[in-house]
Amino acid sequence: MALSNPPISSNINENWLFEFTADNQNCLDFDGSNDTISFGNILQSYTDFTIEFWCKADSIGSGVVIQLSAGSGESEAENVSFNVNLQSGGEFRLFYEYGSGSNETNTTSNFDLSSNTWTHVAVVRDDASGNALFYKNGVLVETESASNDPTGGTSSSANMTIGNSFATSNGFDGELAHVRIWNVARSADDISYYYNRLVDSNDTGLEGYWK
Repeated sequence: MALSNPPISSNINENWLFEFTADNQNCLDFDGSNDTISFGNILQSYTDFTIEFWCKADSIGSGVVIQLSAGSGESEAENVSFNVNLQSGGEFRLFYEYGSGSNETNTTSNFDLSSNTWTHVAVVRDDASGNALFYKNGVLVETESASNDPTGGTSSSANMTIGNSFATSNGFDGELAHVRIWNVARSADDISYYYNRLVDSNDTGLEGYWK
């Protein structure tokens, strides 16, 4: 697939994002209700993946940040391939399905997201270790067992959304920017180095980058 709004030039000059984090006029603001961005069927399910984004939550409550879902049924073709959402108390949850609608759920207990503060979040599902790893501002804060591989999600009705669920029923309340999706498990060194830098559109495994 073609990347949406990829960087025009190489990152060799180390494009820091500190100006971005101070300027919410360059970001998307979601109201926590019915705001959503829908991309349709543009991605597929992966056993390895990394999802990154900068967020500034207006309120700390349940809300989907990003999701790839093929429907609401329990057949394997309609499985949720990934769902990252903010939980009450400032924690994050990774959810996906395998088999005929079986659930894999991993929720942090030490993330402690603060409201009205720009924070970088990275969620990695590493097939080799069978773990889900959660990073905050480039630092690993929690590792959870996620041994079941995501499967299915092959329905032609698959839809990738940012800021809300497939059914527009669980919206994120706050601002988002620099959303990146990879089909590889990014290393701790990669996340630590690049969390506050732009990445190149030709980087291995980069499936989507929405600045």
